[in-house]
Amino acid sequence: MQNKKKGIIVIASVVVIAIVAWSLAGKSTLVYSFDGKDYDREDYYEQMKEHYGKNFIYQFMEKEYLSGLDVDEAIKSSIANQEASLLEQNSSEEDQDMIGITLRAMGYNGLDELNLFLTNQYHKSAILQDNVLKVFDDLENFQKEMQPRIVTHVLVQAQRESNEHMNSDAPLDAEIALMGEVDAALDKADNVTKTMIDLSSDNGIIGESLGYMDNSSQLVESFIKGAQNLNEDEISEWVKSEFGYHRIYVESTNIETIKEYPEFKESVFGYDSSLEKEIMIKHMQSDGVEISDSLLKDDEVDADILFKISNKTYDKEDVLDEILKLDYGQFLIGDLEQIMLEEIKNEKNYDVSAEVDQEVKNFENAGLDFEMMLAYYGFRDEAHLRENLESALVLDKYANEIIDEKLESLLERYELQKLYLFQVESEDIAKDIETYVKNDYEVDEIKNEFDILDSVELVYYKGMSDLPDSVLSDLNEHKVALDIQENYALVFAFGEEVIDEKEAKDVILNHTSFRDDILKDMILDRGFKVHNKTLKKNLSVDYQDYLN
Repeated sequence: MQNKKKGIIVIASVVVIAIVAWSLAGKSTLVYSFDGKDYDREDYYEQMKEHYGKNFIYQFMEKEYLSGLDVDEAIKSSIANQEASLLEQNSSEEDQDMIGITLRAMGYNGLDELNLFLTNQYHKSAILQDNVLKVFDDLENFQKEMQPRIVTHVLVQAQRESNEHMNSDAPLDAEIALMGEVDAALDKADNVTKTMIDLSSDNGIIGESLGYMDNSSQLVESFIKGAQNLNEDEISEWVKSEFGYHRIYVESTNIETIKEYPEFKESVFGYDSSLEKEIMIKHMQSDGVEISDSLLKDDEVDADILFKISNKTYDKEDVLDEILKLDYGQFLIGDLEQIMLEEIKNEKNYDVSAEVDQEVKNFENAGLDFEMMLAYYGFRDEAHLRENLESALVLDKYANEIIDEKLESLLERYELQKLYLFQVESEDIAKDIETYVKNDYEVDEIKNEFDILDSVELVYYKGMSDLPDSVLSDLNEHKVALDIQENYALVFAFGEEVIDEKEAKDVILNHTSFRDDILKDMILDRGFKVHNKTLKKNLSVDYQDYLN
């Protein structure tokens, strides 16, 4: 690149030099440096593609398409209300940070694009619901594996605590009496569904139509098995669960009836995780979106034009600009952390394959469909799950191995101290305790002097993120902080520094910041530096320590 510039300087005028230099800088600006090498936009793009496939390109294309769809004023108003409600329910800074992180992972620029995300989800949901039955062609296997059905049940509630109830051999007399009422009503029922619902009362009977269910439904195992053993229009005998005793009625197993339920369509998407993308691509193409073969076939080499929406073309540079806007560290830092983990594993000759196999087996034996579990937890496939498990296990081994040799510096770094949490009835008591703490009264003296509802002894470490910022600020400044709630008050108070090595090691090992810091230190020691302004601004939100 530098040689090209020198050649231009020799033969071009000052004006041409400025234009060409500006153009080249726009296309080849450095993104970051690491381990003695500079990485430009092209390197960064290929790095993202290597680790994430072309999913990030597809995600951008889908967002651009959905963002261009019209929405009427009534829907706009409904979405605005939904946005306001969501922010009100998650009003704390911590909750809103988490929403922002989630949005960025889904291709949206944090809370600034929450309304856009909700609007696009409205469009996407409508497209998927309208097209799922036109595209899904595996109904026969779905029925065999998932056993979908429409179900009503009546429950005689347990009259004992759940553990006592589940360990009992027989129902109580009061439960038997209620079960008799249910049996008598069902024996003469013309309309089982209506009879079950009408049986609901304040004396411990609940009848309700559950509607759609299949073997992936979030219901207790005994209930699912009881429902699966029935044919259409059959009623089960009494089925015991932690909630009490059920009689289950299968209204329908007819697929034509079942297909009308929205929950059926949702279950289909869980059953076939590729369906959503297939539907969206077909729909976008039918609406005039031109998608390059390189993107559809996942070719290694990208076409010059990746896709075209409403006469606007998008190439690799457009996608790259979008990725840089969205990379708050989860892409780049995550990739560098993986490199460090691989080096640790090879240097230490760690073999965690047996542990990974066991964790995968635990995952498979969790009682739900394996593929659905993978999708729910954000894993692309079993290989992706294994990769993440291996990384966590390798880091855990390394953390346990190095903590002894680094303990002295770690104690200095995290500044471990005792932290006492007192719960009291009122703000006045809390303020009195605050005064005692500032006057250096011992913890036992405070406990004896005041009516304390509950007390907890914790270990505080520098930068403890679990506490509200206002509490942390007061603690660090005054060694005591109050958190006043509507019906009670909390007092946080520093105690002595932690000097017990075993306790200190346990605290450090059990906190994720230690593992994060191990990788962060390794990355910074290798000369990591960010050059791209957009990426640098993003990292300042969640990865400030990487910029110091």
